[in-house]
Amino acid sequence: MVNVGIWGISIIAMVFLMQRCPSAKGFFPILGGGTAVGVALISAVSKLR
Repeated sequence: MVNVGIWGISIIAMVFLMQRCPSAKGFFPILGGGTAVGVALISAVSKLR
């Protein structure tokens, strides 16, 4: 869960970074993918319990 939180915080930081550097949009697929994988792992673990 901490990993998903870190990915979420990095997406928020990217939003602020994009205000100064529009080329930072390229990071969104990486950060979004990391968040999606983290959420999927949390879902899989909760189903196993």
